[in-house]
Amino acid sequence: ASNTGTSPITSNIVISPKYSYGGITCLGPSNSYTITINPKAIINPISNQIVCNGGMTTPILFTSPTTGGSIEYLWENVYNTPVGLSQQGVGPIQSFVATNTGTTPLVATIKAWPRYNSGGINCTGDTLIFTITVNPTPIVNPIANLQFCNGARTSPILFSSPNSGGLITYRWTNSNALIGLASNGNGNIPSFTASNSSAVPISGTIRVIPYFKFGSDSCQGTPRDFTITVLPSPQANFRVTPDSGCVPMVVTFSNLSQYADQYTWYENGQIIWGPGITVPPPRILTSAGTTYTYTLVADNIQGGCGPSTFTYTVRTLPTPRAQFVLNSNPSDTVYACRQLTAQVGNSSFLNTPGNYLGLTYQWYLNNALQPTNLSNPTFNLVNSSFTSDSLIIIKLVVSSASGCIDSVKKWVRLYPQPYA
Repeated sequence: ASNTGTSPITSNIVISPKYSYGGITCLGPSNSYTITINPKAIINPISNQIVCNGGMTTPILFTSPTTGGSIEYLWENVYNTPVGLSQQGVGPIQSFVATNTGTTPLVATIKAWPRYNSGGINCTGDTLIFTITVNPTPIVNPIANLQFCNGARTSPILFSSPNSGGLITYRWTNSNALIGLASNGNGNIPSFTASNSSAVPISGTIRVIPYFKFGSDSCQGTPRDFTITVLPSPQANFRVTPDSGCVPMVVTFSNLSQYADQYTWYENGQIIWGPGITVPPPRILTSAGTTYTYTLVADNIQGGCGPSTFTYTVRTLPTPRAQFVLNSNPSDTVYACRQLTAQVGNSSFLNTPGNYLGLTYQWYLNNALQPTNLSNPTFNLVNSSFTSDSLIIIKLVVSSASGCIDSVKKWVRLYPQPYA
């Protein structure tokens, strides 16, 4: 049977019997029959759909040019692809929430076919294939917060994504154009000169929105934020305490620098502490009457700017050197019997031998302060014992006008006077 149309076709058949014998023909009563041929049902073409993850599909309403009977439509999600659609059904495909938890487009192949009924006869039509593609949610990989120094030239900021199988693009905004970056743009962020004319750090929040396009549909992803901080130029600053005094003088350092992350310290032009030392340990200064010049070079390596230099001067005061002899004897201990007239030969000096200007003297005998401040006094020493030695300590304390002191001791041992 053949029917190339879109509706049933019917043919009426009349059958008349005829009998012949001996030259005689006899006609019998006629009978009529009807033959109906149903058409092959057809589904009108269905457009493929492309939607974003989380979007609503367009309802799919099947239609046919076939008439003269009833048509139902059966469909199947061929590979049971998890796009949010059940595996099979009858009738139209209602709108549903499309899902795709991956990073590439997810394609569901739908097979649909009509079933035509007329006169109690079911006829199955040809299969129609179409697809529903669900694009993934676009993702931009995390971007670390960035820090630059005022005036530094940045490298381009390149965005990336785990998505594939389509075209991914980016749009971005910047909350603070004072950092030297435009307020918005498309694609990667080009190199720019970081700017900060203030005395404090400033920041801009960069929001990046990814877009994924496959076919006709462009899908917007979740925004990703990061910050760009622009520091002021590094400001080297420090203090040394005390900044003057007598030797030996112990000095300590206080680093007051800002916006720096690497420091190099110099003493009189020579490096004494290299990078990595933020606050140096205390330092002992032993050279009297000397100017020490300390210099700090501060950089910001992370931000790419600097250096900044700061210099601080410390001076040790002229320091006296106490020294004397007794009766021209350079020994530390002088020996005598019973009594001794000790004539002091004082050669103390201030910084340089022969310079004694501004020095004052205090003399002690066995820790008792003597009523003299002469530079070269005479002491009459007596051992009043007849049986034991007498040890006398002579101590000189020399002071400078600036308050620096030094001291030295000599010993006199007096033997008792013997009796015959």
